[in-house]
Amino acid sequence: MKKTYCYHYLFVLFLIFPFHSFSSENNNKEVVKSTCLESFNRSEEDLKRALLNLSKRAAVEELFGEIIKSSTFLKNGFLEFDDIQTFSSGLIRVKGDPKYYQGDEFGQVCVKITCYANKNDFQRFNPQKIKKKSCVAEGSVKSIKTESKNKAKREALTDFEPRLHIYDTEQIFSLLHDVNVINEEFISDASVYCTQIEATIYPIEIFSFNPPISPKKLSVSSDKNYFLFENFLTVEEGMVPQNWYCGDDLLVKFDQATKVLATSVAKDEHKFTIPNISFPNNFRLSIYANLDQSVFLDILLSNNIFSIEQSSTNGYTEYIINNSSNRIKEHFSSQKAKFSIEKKEMVFKIYVDGIKKLVSRISNFSNPEGVIFKIRNCKRGFKIYKIEGEYL
Repeated sequence: MKKTYCYHYLFVLFLIFPFHSFSSENNNKEVVKSTCLESFNRSEEDLKRALLNLSKRAAVEELFGEIIKSSTFLKNGFLEFDDIQTFSSGLIRVKGDPKYYQGDEFGQVCVKITCYANKNDFQRFNPQKIKKKSCVAEGSVKSIKTESKNKAKREALTDFEPRLHIYDTEQIFSLLHDVNVINEEFISDASVYCTQIEATIYPIEIFSFNPPISPKKLSVSSDKNYFLFENFLTVEEGMVPQNWYCGDDLLVKFDQATKVLATSVAKDEHKFTIPNISFPNNFRLSIYANLDQSVFLDILLSNNIFSIEQSSTNGYTEYIINNSSNRIKEHFSSQKAKFSIEKKEMVFKIYVDGIKKLVSRISNFSNPEGVIFKIRNCKRGFKIYKIEGEYL
């Protein structure tokens, strides 16, 4: 692109080519879009970014527009078309390199891109059934019946997308459609009332949900508070979360219906740092990951190291907190697991999927200002789905 143009930002012109096809080779759906801009005093980088964003939004309109406009959740909920369209732009991939060229008008610059979406992207728009059973122990018969139903509805949503924990009940219940109570009972022996619900959700609606956070009205026992939360859904593919130190060997990529942090380079050790975290006195720090059988995971907090070391030769996993360790015959090859460090005063515990593996004391622990994750002995790769820090 020549840098001697005098651009004047007057109008946006979409040139939509009549090309719209499915690739039989990989079942991708492709469209070709061209966008032209006239601008004034815009840098080449800003102009390229604007051209690409507008072209991708046009691709969303063609690929997903009719699905979005006819969707039940758009008609009955409070999300706007632009909300869904903005998130859907992240589903659009660009095939090959964008082609920039001069337009027909004076000072006009254009871009032509081939965009595509795959089968998994379209499945995000399909309705999905979810179920949840929840119980409540305290209150009058009438109140615990209502509370158990609301608890089941809320937990059904947060089980599907933990990010929704930070929102009030009133904000997220609109994401449930066709809610039905399929079972309810009072268990006299335990003095609890239980309700099981079934509802319909649309994954695209939930992933696009991003309203302002209103003041919390729920009790601590029914709502989790986070001082750290990242599930990568809002991170652009190929990038990393803002202010994280990851190097060039890690990036966010799509993995079926979600996004993960994964490696782009084959090497034995990968490391990333999350700085500027205000750790509370008592906390639970968790990482949801899919690790290969031989992978070692280190979590560094201040001068303390918490490790999970898997052995591919004998099937044992060793859990380590500084100089304390526990060796158990198990491993987590090719399956998603939740690895957690829990701190209460001077006592530290390592959990895997809620099961305690090691307990130790650290008397001189000082609250860290960040956390370092190391993944060692990495032969085949890994996937990180989510990292969260909870107040205890």
